[in-house]
Parts: sequence; structure tokens; C-alpha cells
Amino acid sequence: MFKDIAFKRTPFKTIVLTASVFISVNAHAAGYTGPAKVSWMSSFGTSQHVSEVGGTWANPDNCSSPSKFTIGYLSEDDDFNRQSKHAMIQSALLSGQTVEFYVDGCNQYGQPRIKGVYIPARSPS
Repeated sequence: MFKDIAFKRTPFKTIVLTASVFISVNAHAAGYTGPAKVSWMSSFGTSQHVSEVGGTWANPDNCSSPSKFTIGYLSEDDDFNRQSKHAMIQSALLSGQTVEFYVDGCNQYGQPRIKGVYIPARSPS
């Protein structure tokens, strides 16, 4: 039945196939980073009040600069959400707690964008 269908490689088919592979490889997959301790944090005022966070979290979106995670820059967060995330991360830093992030995409500098923050409860000692 399919003997009569010939698949000829044409330049157009090659370009379409190559483009579809390239596009699918570059798609991001938002997800959780797993827990880690915050090693440093910076905050600087711009029109969007940006915070950067350093640590050794997983990089589910395969961003090119995963050593800095960002809050606020080029995100849809309002001031309340940015300030809440910043306060939670700062409390984890000061108390030595681990923190886990939900990240969704990378900013224009290849840094993961933090969309959610989770601080697990301490286990009884």
C-alpha cells in the first residue's frame, strides 16, 4: 500500500525538518528546582525592582546562566508578589533554611525566572 509513496529529500523538507527539531529542542519546561540553601542575595531598584538569588538549584528550563535566579525582571509579577518572594528567600537565607523554587522560563540574560517559592518545614531535632 505504501510502496507507491516515495519520500524524496528536497531542500524544503530538509529545512522544515531541521527547523522543527531546533524549535522543539529550545522549548522550556517549567518546573521545581529541588531544595538548596541560598548562598547570596542581591536586590536593586529599577522600575521592576529586581532581586537575584544564588545557590545550587537544578535548572529545569536549561537556562544558560543558572548561577543567578531572578525575581521581578521581565515578569508578570506585581509589587506584592515580588516583595513576598523576596521576603521568603531572605528569611531562608538568614535562618539557614533550604528553599525550593518553581521557575518558568529564562530572562533575556539566560537566568531562570522564579515564579514560586517554597520553604520546607524544619525536621524536629
